[in-house]
Amino acid sequence: MSNNVMPEEYTDKDMQVVTQLAYIDFENILEEYSKEHGSDSPTIGEIFDAYGDQIRDQYMRSTEDAKENTMKEERKAAAEDLLDLLEDSSSKYRNWKIVDVEDNNKVNGFYALTIETDTDSAIVGFRGSESTDFVNDWLLADFGLLDSVLTSQQASATAYMKYISENFNYADYVTSGHSLGGNLSTHAVLTAPDGMNVVKAYSFDGPGNSDEYLDFYSDEIEKNGGKVIHYHWSVVGGLLNMLPNEAYVNVKTNSKYYPEDLLNDIFKEILGMSANNMLDLSDIDNISDLIDLLINYVQIHDTGFLEYDGESLIPCEANDQAAFITEKISELSVYVDDNLTYLIHKLPYTYLIFGIIGLYRYEINTENLGKEAANIRSSFSEETISQKWLDELSEIRK
Repeated sequence: MSNNVMPEEYTDKDMQVVTQLAYIDFENILEEYSKEHGSDSPTIGEIFDAYGDQIRDQYMRSTEDAKENTMKEERKAAAEDLLDLLEDSSSKYRNWKIVDVEDNNKVNGFYALTIETDTDSAIVGFRGSESTDFVNDWLLADFGLLDSVLTSQQASATAYMKYISENFNYADYVTSGHSLGGNLSTHAVLTAPDGMNVVKAYSFDGPGNSDEYLDFYSDEIEKNGGKVIHYHWSVVGGLLNMLPNEAYVNVKTNSKYYPEDLLNDIFKEILGMSANNMLDLSDIDNISDLIDLLINYVQIHDTGFLEYDGESLIPCEANDQAAFITEKISELSVYVDDNLTYLIHKLPYTYLIFGIIGLYRYEINTENLGKEAANIRSSFSEETISQKWLDELSEIRK
């Protein structure tokens, strides 16, 4: 069977599958496969036939403790369905080839892979945030988007696109990623080298960027922002600022246990009263129920909850309550982005957390944009935070 799939034939399901392939640790597997079989670019089918059990163990690790009748159990079932699809002998994905993997996960959290779907076409997939890597993914990459023009992982995405452009000769490319990976997919299409024909970029519920980012890359956004398809269904996909010319689409999800009536559930289920009654905190018997409820609200971010019509996602109006909460959290994220320097000085310990991020980011900006640009763009330069704090934070990092 041919692995003939060109960009105009890609479906939403194809792009979601790519986002999940990016969560599988392929680098060592490809090295082993090359030694044993003498092939550097095996098909996904060949990889799964040889290492299916190993892949399944790694991919299912995050849901192995799922309890019955929970959203996590639904996530586990969706993950098993995806692996079954990739192992199905009739699946088109088995004929795609993994031609390159860049695994800097232990260095800065960055992971990407390139998949050949046709002799002239390839997809670059970017890994999203992982719950086990708080520093690289959540602190330096996700929180690092605040008041920033470049994170370490975004710099890696730019470098990886340059590497692929110089070492492969595909006529066209598409990028895709989930969560933080969606942000990287967007950044990749904006900063891809001249002459690299990136025709589309998919962001599956990825966060946006800061005002500074939109200003710094305004030319790139005007040129390539219209290639971005941004699917949104959870609070994560509404954080910070979206590109003004991207296709931003709310899509349907499906879960038995998602708190659709979240605000009333918080009052009624946890406090045992109607949302219209007065809040009496003394009625809280089990705070863990509240935590579980909020975790479920965030868990919908997983791509396993997406609802399809065939292989196409279903556009929809956002749930009123979810839209309200997402809007308020998004407004808060933009406020923090716009007032980060003020908050650093006024709130206890935030200078420490964001100062460390700022110093780290200053090094990244200096390395990738030059010292002059780093001085202008960094909110943690001498103009906005005292040299005393810079010196103290520098000592902490040593």
